Amino acid sequence: MTPVTYTNLNKLLLIRDIQEIAKTYINDDRSYHWIWKNKHASMNYKAHCVMSGIFIAILNLIGVIVSSIGVVFVKEWIAKKRRKVITNLLTSKAECWMQLDKIASNIRESLNAKGVYVAYFHNGGKFCNGINMDKFTVIAEDYDISITDPYKNRYKNVLTSIMPYTILRLYRDSKYIFRMSALTKYHSNMYVGDLRSRGCNTAISILIRDLKTDMPIGFLSAEFELDFEPDAEMMQTFWKNHNRISRNMTMVIDATEDTIKN
Repeated sequence: MTPVTYTNLNKLLLIRDIQEIAKTYINDDRSYHWIWKNKHASMNYKAHCVMSGIFIAILNLIGVIVSSIGVVFVKEWIAKKRRKVITNLLTSKAECWMQLDKIASNIRESLNAKGVYVAYFHNGGKFCNGINMDKFTVIAEDYDISITDPYKNRYKNVLTSIMPYTILRLYRDSKYIFRMSALTKYHSNMYVGDLRSRGCNTAISILIRDLKTDMPIGFLSAEFELDFEPDAEMMQTFWKNHNRISRNMTMVIDATEDTIKN
């Protein structure tokens, strides 16, 4: 057995120190590689995040551009559609007004009346206590040249109170025949004065109702110079035009109606 001397002990200690240094180096080297590896991975992750952010930003930008173009396109399409609808509506209205004037002319010619007009009921605001102002406006007419004040001018946005008894009888009976020889205290002086100014002594009127709701929407009236009681045949001329007048007043153009063709 070799005796342990001071020199041998020093050698053993030196070998042990060398082994410890080697272990430390190896561990440090592993740690260095681990740190570098993770640092590299972290850099790759950051680069990936940056690229992803740029890609998402580009997609968002493209989405905004496409959506903006889409909104502009949709708005323009809706505007064109609306313009077309409004144009068609105005065209339909114009055709209806022309048809009503034509009907008034045909009735006047058929009955040899001095004047014929179609009036439309409408609202016109409220009185101070909140009650509606019931009004009417003449929308179609045909008259003799001796009548200097057209119906459309005389009866435009006027209160029904200028002829209350006539309106009342129309609501109750759907027709009313005014004769100057049968004048009563119930007749409005203004309405009687209007008839006299036109040289008329008889006025025959019928109520016009909406064909769907049966609601009163206006009336047809024909005025005559003579004072007479109309017969059934004459009244039939009024009633056979009721539906045509109602359709045109409610803007329902019938296939049988004459319309303006392009």
